[in-house]
Amino acid sequence: MKHLLVILSILVGAQSIAFASSEASTSVDQASQTSTETTLADSQGCPLTAQGFSPASLLALGSAQLEADAVGPALLNLRRASVLAPRDKTIRSALRAANEQAGIAAPRSTWYRRAATFLSPREWALAGVSATIVASLASLLMGFGTYRRLGRSLAVVGVFGASVAFTGWHQSAEELKGSMVIVDGAVAKQAPFSDAETIFSLPVGEVIHIEKSRGDYRYVKTSAGDRGWVRGGDVAGLSDDRICS
Repeated sequence: MKHLLVILSILVGAQSIAFASSEASTSVDQASQTSTETTLADSQGCPLTAQGFSPASLLALGSAQLEADAVGPALLNLRRASVLAPRDKTIRSALRAANEQAGIAAPRSTWYRRAATFLSPREWALAGVSATIVASLASLLMGFGTYRRLGRSLAVVGVFGASVAFTGWHQSAEELKGSMVIVDGAVAKQAPFSDAETIFSLPVGEVIHIEKSRGDYRYVKTSAGDRGWVRGGDVAGLSDDRICS
């Protein structure tokens, strides 16, 4: 019984430390975000950040861009905010309004994607660490004959939880790997120069994947499988540092 209490105490302490570290990190990020945004601005008055950006600041920026009819940049930043805070109702509402203003239909979502994006990448990572701690402590518990069965059960739970967390983290992180068309009237060219033949157009807000770059042009692939060269200024990565366009 004494060994069990010690192990449970370690488990609770580890989880508490992980939770406290996450909360502290979030508070520091938000504090640095607030102080940085009050002191830095570009020529258009767009807030810049030196320490990253929080969902709240992305929401404020995206909402301001939407009011200024900068639909493309607004969609970009609201989409970023929704990945970082997937359960925030205000962010989801703002993103829905931006999609409607851009004439973008609500994307079809599978149960798998909804489940995977229920948590943010950071939350999935924290869940994975916690599950790994459970599995590790369970292996120690199995060394005690009296608690061997309990240790096996906890080991199964820990390994399963870690697997689910890794899968969820991977899917959630994938949401930030694409790029988005941020300019209305963007077109794809046959070759990476302005006089090349236009082969198709790209609606603002469409998520695409950049396969390679040449000069000021990006070779992109759309969700429909179409490929072409697009001006670099017409697209922006969901995870890059360019939050103002």
